[in-house]
Amino acid sequence: MAAGVILNELQRLLDGNAAFTPASRVVEAVSANACTLRPGGVPHSIADELWHIVYWQDHFLRWAQRDPLPYPERAGLGWRDLSAIGQSGWQELITRFHEGLVKARQIAGMAGLEQQHSSLAEPCSNAGPLTVRELIVSFAVHNAYHLGRIVQLRQMLGQWPPPAGGDTW
Repeated sequence: MAAGVILNELQRLLDGNAAFTPASRVVEAVSANACTLRPGGVPHSIADELWHIVYWQDHFLRWAQRDPLPYPERAGLGWRDLSAIGQSGWQELITRFHEGLVKARQIAGMAGLEQQHSSLAEPCSNAGPLTVRELIVSFAVHNAYHLGRIVQLRQMLGQWPPPAGGDTW
């Protein structure tokens, strides 16, 4: 991000230093070995959680662009077991995550998001398609939830805070 750029709160929540450690920093300096561990028998590793985030980021961004992408039929489609991801696969996943954050932050900085509609009509809701603002808020909240899980996994593995710093309370 260029120095002197003023971000709105939604942009800051996506990857700024707002309410919590910046999203991009949460996955910083995690080795390919550590990212596949499941301490204490947790169901998902750091890599699994990040793959899930990227899966939904891709969906949210496509819906924001009014792509008629259907809602996944079941939750399991949004998860992968990445126990053998390897260093290059892990780095590629981090790159996709960062690229998605940049795109979402660009969208969040646009004017008139409350008047633009996405192509996502959430299941079990009769409200119709979400506005792009609602969609990006959902994107930010979903990321925050799963990034919090990654922070906890890193704490369990003794790999928190990251080198650039992170909330420790």
